[in-house]
Amino acid sequence: MAKKLGPLVLLLDGDYSHSLSIAYELKKDLGCRINAVRTSNLLLNPIELYADKTLYLSRDDVYEKRLLEYISTIKPDFVFPVGFKSFEWLDSVRGELPHQSKVFLPRSEALKVALDKGSLLSRARIQGMRVPEEFSDRVGDFGFITSKLPVFLKASHEAGKNITSFVTRFEDLQVAIDRLKIESNNDKILVQEYIDGDEHTYSCGMIYENGELLMSYQHDEIKSVPRKGGSATRIRIMNDPVLQSLSESIMGSLNWNGIALVEFKRNREGEYVLMEVNPKFWASYALASRYGYHFASFIVAKALGLQFDADTTKAKIKGSMIFPVRELMYSLKNESKRESLKHFLELLLPPAKIDYRVRELLGFSKNLLKELIKEHRRKT
Repeated sequence: MAKKLGPLVLLLDGDYSHSLSIAYELKKDLGCRINAVRTSNLLLNPIELYADKTLYLSRDDVYEKRLLEYISTIKPDFVFPVGFKSFEWLDSVRGELPHQSKVFLPRSEALKVALDKGSLLSRARIQGMRVPEEFSDRVGDFGFITSKLPVFLKASHEAGKNITSFVTRFEDLQVAIDRLKIESNNDKILVQEYIDGDEHTYSCGMIYENGELLMSYQHDEIKSVPRKGGSATRIRIMNDPVLQSLSESIMGSLNWNGIALVEFKRNREGEYVLMEVNPKFWASYALASRYGYHFASFIVAKALGLQFDADTTKAKIKGSMIFPVRELMYSLKNESKRESLKHFLELLLPPAKIDYRVRELLGFSKNLLKELIKEHRRKT
């Protein structure tokens, strides 16, 4: 008797490091067949370890057209976005997908609010939540801004990359705003109060269905790159009822559907301050997945009506993880040798699990060697 094939999942953003955790999880939990889409010529991410097929599509002017044609051809059971651009694009074409190709997305109106950080914070402020003070309309007022320094700058709309700046001097403010405008394709730049607390980021990952919370977990980003407001390089599981209540408050007001990560800072008084909602899978997803919070499998199983035990009472309530490759690559590009060594040693102690599994790390190293040889041959 022929073996029954598992559901076919089209995994977008196969270049992202956390796509590995998602692909591994879907294979192990649900026996999925995975077609992964890459958009970069660099082969550093060894997604081929878990993907049955990989497809390279250049993110050019016809990328979206070619991707939609590919979906119409293979008719996957589920289309799985990882990065925000894929969520945004799928939202725009959800009516054009084959009827058998399922997705699990927020409502278009709610997604639009979450992607606009200014609108989201305004909504939260009306609800009485603590959010950063906004100084964007007074950037030319020397006396006022000087009294508020340091300030934190970020692009108003989600861009799929870290468009932020930490400014300590008034004379650097306009330069930083102009630079971020270029990086964000002329987006509005938010000039905000800098939350001067412990510099950690506290987050709640959540799945909702039509406003009902189905699954959640929390983590504390202890170390990140860039150092202020970046992606985690050391992170641990946490459980705080206050953080949970605040996260549920903002997501409930959006009548959310799908995945989201709600992010907070904590000020000197220990009060949580809402920073943003990321309507996508987060870069440190490996921690959640490795410790039993299988959001990816839960979403696919829910959409396809598959049996899957998502009881998080069986998951670990304590756990830490480091991302040494992410830390090292940032340090080598942006810091002195002394700073790089200091941060890397800090990362390693106390010991914690690393984001890559052994075979993934070997695959990454193998692909890195291939890329270095290719670059050497190109130069010679």
